[in-house]
Amino acid sequence: MVEKFYGDIPAQPAIPRSVSGRRSPAAGPRTVTLPTRASSRPACGAITWLPSSATAATGESPAARRACAVMGSGSNSYLFAPLVIDRPARVTPRWLPGHLARPNQFQISVSAETGAVEFSQIEQTIDGVISDLAQNLVRAEDSERVKTQLIAKRSTPRTIRGRCALVRRRADVGLNIDDIRSWPDRIAPVTADQVRDAAQKWLDRSVR
Repeated sequence: MVEKFYGDIPAQPAIPRSVSGRRSPAAGPRTVTLPTRASSRPACGAITWLPSSATAATGESPAARRACAVMGSGSNSYLFAPLVIDRPARVTPRWLPGHLARPNQFQISVSAETGAVEFSQIEQTIDGVISDLAQNLVRAEDSERVKTQLIAKRSTPRTIRGRCALVRRRADVGLNIDDIRSWPDRIAPVTADQVRDAAQKWLDRSVR
C-alpha cells in the first residue's frame, strides 16, 4: 500500500535534523522560580544532565541510568516513600534520552497542595536521597529489580505499536537496532559500585 500510494513521489533532499529546544548543560547548579496562579498546585523540579552513549566512558551511561531508576522509578524507589508516603506530595521522575552527541536528562518533578509542604523540605529530601545513594551501595534486591525493569521496558514492548515507537525514539537520538538489541548486555553487568560512583559524579550537587 505504501508503494502504491507514495512510490511515485520523487525523493527529496535530506533535511537536517532539528536541534531546536535542546539546551547545552549548565556549567553549575542554577535555580529558576516562576509565579503560578493561586488555584494552581505549586510544583518544583530538578534537571540533571547525564552522559550520552557516545561521550560517556565505557559503562558510565548504563550506570547512571541504573542510579536514576533506583532513585525514582516506581513505588519501591528511594524517592517514593519520603516524598509520597511521608509527605503529601506527588513525584514524577522522567528519563529523557539525549542525542548521541548530546547529554541525557533526568528530571524530577514534584507537586503538592498549597501550604502542605515547603519546597525547601522537598529539596532537602531529594538531596538527602541522592547523597545516600552516592555514599552507600544500593541494596542487592533493588539493583536486581531495576535491572529487570529497565531491560523489560526497553527490550520487549508488548505491542507492535510499542516496538515501533521504541525504534523511532532511539532513531531520533541517533541510535539503531543494534543499540536496542545490545541494551540488556550493557545494563545487566552494572555493579553496585558503579551505581554509587555514577550517583556521586552525576547527581550529587554537594560534590560539584
